[in-house]
Amino acid sequence: MVGLRDRATSSVVQVGTRPRFLMIDDSGSRGDCANRFESLILESIDETLGDLLGKRAREAVYDHLERNCFIARSEIPRCLDDFFSVLETTFGKGSKTIGKVIAKRIYAKLGWEFTEVPNLEFKDYLGMIKGRLER
Repeated sequence: MVGLRDRATSSVVQVGTRPRFLMIDDSGSRGDCANRFESLILESIDETLGDLLGKRAREAVYDHLERNCFIARSEIPRCLDDFFSVLETTFGKGSKTIGKVIAKRIYAKLGWEFTEVPNLEFKDYLGMIKGRLER
């Protein structure tokens, strides 16, 4: 079973029922854990943009980020503020919905129940995810 290593018990728990899972293993360095978390974020962004906008529009967003903001697709998890600024400029209030759908997808990949909280944005949900993973 591929899953998320629970830091408190060092046991592996399943993170979902999809064929592709992310394994975060605390036996490696902090960098490995961060890289895996970034991969989870990027995979969730890819899937959400593809589902909501379509593959071509998703690629257009990535192309715009790279050409105009000098942010490569792989750097998005480290440049989330810039990424969401571009989404807000492009989609207006719809960027908040996109952020919530991304957060919801991350929760699903971790096997957690997502509860929408009014006035929370993606960064808020991401902070809650990080806090819960660090326990």
